[in-house]
Amino acid sequence: MLDSTSTITTFKTCGSGDQCVHPKGPSLPKNPEFFYFTNKGYPRKYCKACDKAKRREYHKENRDHENSRSRQYAKEHPDEYEHYQAHYQARYAAAGARVTFKQINEIYTQQKGLCWWCSKFVGLSFEIDHRVPLTKGGTNDPGNIVVSCHECNKGKKDKNAWEFNGRLL
Repeated sequence: MLDSTSTITTFKTCGSGDQCVHPKGPSLPKNPEFFYFTNKGYPRKYCKACDKAKRREYHKENRDHENSRSRQYAKEHPDEYEHYQAHYQARYAAAGARVTFKQINEIYTQQKGLCWWCSKFVGLSFEIDHRVPLTKGGTNDPGNIVVSCHECNKGKKDKNAWEFNGRLL
């Protein structure tokens, strides 16, 4: 018998089956941490990790097509594109001056060449990331800049630290 504090976790198997790229395997809890949900509240066929991998692969194979679609959209919707560009430039200007190469070297040294989010050694193939994203009011101040690996930087996108499934500040 269940008491009032118990919860029942239901599991769903990723549509990729044995080829699922999620580290925990294809059988995952059916919740928003592991699956995207449709507008009607149903989980999608593939787990988030497989879904992202499939989208990355599609974009890689169809990069020219995707870029031409973006250029075509900009031509067909000049007002919307101009608004987007103005918004981006205003946000970038509000972020302040760019961080210098010297400051990046200092940050890299402070972090000992490790990714800020996952602590993996990044070597010389690191990326610069903002602790607080520019889209959420962050700045280009060196105190807001960290060195990260490619996977963490792309996975974090414009999430705050507590939204990202990485290291919390």
